[in-house]
Amino acid sequence: TLEGYMNNGEVVVEHRRKGLMRRIMQKTVDICMEKGFKSASLHVAEGNVGAETIFLQLGFKRTGKSKETVDGLLHEMKLTL
Repeated sequence: TLEGYMNNGEVVVEHRRKGLMRRIMQKTVDICMEKGFKSASLHVAEGNVGAETIFLQLGFKRTGKSKETVDGLLHEMKLTL
């Protein structure tokens, strides 16, 4: 079973709020579907409401799993394709 994972994504400050991350994520999901992946997952930083909103709108759901890193708490989100 193929499962995709997005490791890291960030839009530089001067280009935020232009829909770039949404387009990147939609294209990533489209490619996963074309390749026959059954799911895609990622981690979103606690408090990153903008990113989490995009992921929720694309159909990702929180799994209830989180992990602590040196940069803070990350919540796992998964999309069933």
